[in-house]
Amino acid sequence: MELLKDYRATQYRIEIGEETLSLADYNAERELRIEYLTSVGQFLSQAGKILEAQPQAAPMLLKMIAWTTASFRGAADIETMLDEAIKASTQPKEPGPPAPPPPEVQGAQAKQQLEQTKAQAKMQVADNDTRNATMQAIVKVVEGQASTENAIAVQAAKPTETGNGQ
Repeated sequence: MELLKDYRATQYRIEIGEETLSLADYNAERELRIEYLTSVGQFLSQAGKILEAQPQAAPMLLKMIAWTTASFRGAADIETMLDEAIKASTQPKEPGPPAPPPPEVQGAQAKQQLEQTKAQAKMQVADNDTRNATMQAIVKVVEGQASTENAIAVQAAKPTETGNGQ
């Protein structure tokens, strides 16, 4: 009762670490951990088959490992890692890149793209032909105007005959 009444005595904490265990206790603890790791390894190899068939079972399988791990002293670090793994496995995954289409679809897409390219090339050739024809027509009109202007200039430069020779 004296310990409960004395405030200064309650400020002390006693911790027992692995280094304070007896050698027999330490060996027993080590054997338990080795047995645990062996069991977890076997569990994971069997769980892998389940995960291939049903990936959504991952949180449950991880919780089973966490439940077993919690029974060991000093497993807080491992429990934290397992909790993070469980949390990550329950969060929705970001969609990855879309799967490539089947070869038949790729072939059809390539053929369609080739046809579009050919059509565009034909349109460009036709557009270029139209431009060339327009340019040639403009050149002819300009040449026609120039020859008309030359003819007018020649006519204007010629002396007009007004009946002087009769």
